[in-house]
Amino acid sequence: MDVAEVIRSRRAVIGLTQAQLAEAAGIDKRQIRRYEAGETHPTLPVAMAIARVLGVSLDELAGGASPPRRYRPSTPPRQLSDKLVMRGP
Repeated sequence: MDVAEVIRSRRAVIGLTQAQLAEAAGIDKRQIRRYEAGETHPTLPVAMAIARVLGVSLDELAGGASPPRRYRPSTPPRQLSDKLVMRGP
């Protein structure tokens, strides 16, 4: 799914009108129509507000994995003690 489909489908699932979503996100309702039509994409601050209202992560809003996967390094991080140099008295 793309941003337009996520906004449209999630808004419908939680039962909000475009006007209600716009008001809760603090933007003009015409912008919601434009986002859902795929005419334009929200800026990061607007996307954050929309995601908050819709109860999704930014990754989900952008059509990414749900829930986002956590980064797991292939090698364990060094211990702090490995970085310390012990000095005598």
